[in-house]
Amino acid sequence: MPFTTIKESNFTRISLFCLVTALLLSLAVIFLWVAELPGLMKYGMHQSITKFNTALCALFTGISYLLITLGKQKRTAVILASIVSLISLITLAEHAFHFNAGIDELFFKDPVTAIANNPGRMTIGTSLEFFILPLVLLSIAYKKEKFIIDILLIPLWSVSFLIVMGYFFQLGKSVSFTGYSKLSLIAVLIIFLLTSAVFFGKSENGFLAPFTKNTSAAKINGRALIISILLSMVFGWLRLQGEEYGLYVHNFGIVLMGFFIILMLIYITRSNTLRLNRAEEQIKREKELSDNVLGSIPGIFYLFDANGTFLKQNKLFAKIAGYEGEEIERMHPLDFFEENKKQQIQQHIATVFEKGTVTIEELFVTKSGRKIPMLFTAVRMMYDGQPCVVGTGLDISERKKAEEEVQLVNEQLRELTKYMENLREQERLNIAREIHDELGQQLTVLKVNLSWLQNNAEADKAEKNERLTKMVELSENTINTIRKISTDLRPPVINDLGLAEALKLSAKEFESQTGIKVNFYTELEMLQLSSATATALYRIYQECLTNIVRYAEATVVESSLDLHDGTLLLSVSDNGKGFPIEELTQRKTLGVIGMRERAFMIGGIFSIHSEPGEGTHVQVKVDLNEDLENDL
Repeated sequence: MPFTTIKESNFTRISLFCLVTALLLSLAVIFLWVAELPGLMKYGMHQSITKFNTALCALFTGISYLLITLGKQKRTAVILASIVSLISLITLAEHAFHFNAGIDELFFKDPVTAIANNPGRMTIGTSLEFFILPLVLLSIAYKKEKFIIDILLIPLWSVSFLIVMGYFFQLGKSVSFTGYSKLSLIAVLIIFLLTSAVFFGKSENGFLAPFTKNTSAAKINGRALIISILLSMVFGWLRLQGEEYGLYVHNFGIVLMGFFIILMLIYITRSNTLRLNRAEEQIKREKELSDNVLGSIPGIFYLFDANGTFLKQNKLFAKIAGYEGEEIERMHPLDFFEENKKQQIQQHIATVFEKGTVTIEELFVTKSGRKIPMLFTAVRMMYDGQPCVVGTGLDISERKKAEEEVQLVNEQLRELTKYMENLREQERLNIAREIHDELGQQLTVLKVNLSWLQNNAEADKAEKNERLTKMVELSENTINTIRKISTDLRPPVINDLGLAEALKLSAKEFESQTGIKVNFYTELEMLQLSSATATALYRIYQECLTNIVRYAEATVVESSLDLHDGTLLLSVSDNGKGFPIEELTQRKTLGVIGMRERAFMIGGIFSIHSEPGEGTHVQVKVDLNEDLENDL
C-alpha cells in the first residue's frame, strides 16, 4: 500500500508500529503451524502454545483495522471483523456449555496440547478479547466509537496491559505465576499489540481523541501518556528487582513506587497547567481580537447552524435589528425578512450548504418594521464540528438611493431632451409662420407695388406718391418684424445694455403683460460676463417668471442680481401658494430641470426652496472668476 496513503490516514506512529508487529507475529505463528512446528511457540513447560485460531483471528482483526483506518474496502473490513466475532462467540459457547463445535482443529491438529485441555481451542480470555475487539472496530467503521471505546476498549487494553506486566514480573522473578501459566506469551503480546494499535490510533470521538489531534498540546500530552506508561513499567520492574536482591522490604517498595508515581503526576500536572494557562491567555487574546475585528466590520456579522440557530453575531447586528442579543439567539434567520421572501431566502440558505457560497441583495426587516436594503454574503464553514453559515450584511441604502437618483436623472434628461426638441420645433414653427404670414405678406405687397410702378411709369404723380408712402410703411413693418424675430432668438439688449438692464426690462414687460407686481433690485451696471452665462441667466429669469404666472398664483415677485466675493447671485421669490419640494422628484417639472441644466452648463449652482403657502424661492450662483477663465 502506498506510503502516502498510510501517512495521510489516522495512524499514529505507535499505532502503526503495534499493528505491523502484531500482523508479523500472527503470520509467523501461522507459518509455524503450516510448517508443522507449533512446539517452537511454547515458552516454558507450563505455558500453552498459540493456537492457529488465535493467529487467524489476530490476522483478520489486524487487516480489518488496517482497512477501516485507511478508509479502504469497508465492506471487507466489516466481514473480517464479523468472522472473528463469530469464531470467538462459538469458542466461548464451547467453554460455557462443554461441547465441541468442530472449529478448534478445523485447519490443523494440535499435537502439543493435552486432550484434557481441548487441543486447538482458544482460552476463555483470548476468546473474550477477540469477541470484544471486533465490536470496537465495527463501532469505528460506523462512526459510533465514542460510546463503545469508552465502555469496551479502555478495559480491554488495560487487561492486556496487566497481563503483559504480569509476564514481565514473572520473568523478573523467574517463577511461574499460576494466573498466567495457561496463556501463551505470543498470544498475550499479539492481543496487547492489537489493542494498543486501536487504543493509540487517531479517532474523532474516542478516549484518546484529545491526544491525537494535530495540536501542540495533543502531541505533548500524548508523549506524556506514553512516558507515564513506560515509567510505570520501569518503576514496577525496579521495585521487584529491589525486593529480589534485598535492597528494601516489600512495604518500602510499595511506598517507593507510590513516591515515583506522585513525582510523575506532579511533573505532568505542573507541565500541563503551565501550557493550559498559556493556552487560556492566548484564547483570551484571540477572542478579544476576534471581537474587535467583528466590531470594526462596516456591516452586520452572523453565524448560524443548519437548524437556523444563531451561534454568534456582532453588536452592530443587534443595533441595526433593534433586538437584544438573547432575543436574536432565539430567532431564525428567516425572521429578518419579509413574509413573501422567506421561501426564497430558505432556498439561498440551502444553496450555501450545498455549494459553499451565495451573494444576494435583499431587504433586512428590523424590529420596528424598517426595511433596509442589504448586500448579504454567506459562506459555508465547519464550526464546532458541524456545518454552519457565516456571513456579513452591508447596508446599501446610499447606493440604492444613488442608483434611483441616477435613474431619475436619466429619465428627467430624456424628458428634457424631448421637451427641448419640441420647444425647438415650436420655435421653428413660430418663426416660419411669422416669416410666411407677416414677412411674406409684406414683401408680396412691396413686390406688387414695385411692379405697378415699373409698369405705370406715366401714371398720375399723386397715385405714385400714395403707393410709395404705403411701401415705406410696409418696409418699416418688415424691419420691425425682423427685429422681433431676432429679439426672440437672442435679446440684443443683453449685448447693448448688459444683463442687469435686460433683466430689468424683462421684469417691466412681464408686469405690464400679467399685472403681477415685479420688484427687481440691483446695484450692478455693466458686468463682464461670457455670452453663454449672460444668456443662460436671462433665460432662467424668463423661465422663473413664466412658472410664476402659470402655477404660483402670486401677486408680488421679488428678484435681485447681486455680486458677493466674485460670486454672481440671481434670486427670484414670489408670494404664491408654493408646493412640497418633494414633488419635484415625482412630477415632470421640465421647466425646473431646464433651469438646473442651464445653470450646470455655465458652472453655476441652482437651488429651489418651496413650502405650501410660503411661496417659492429660486437662486443661481455663478463664480465669475471661473466664468471669465472659461470665456478666454
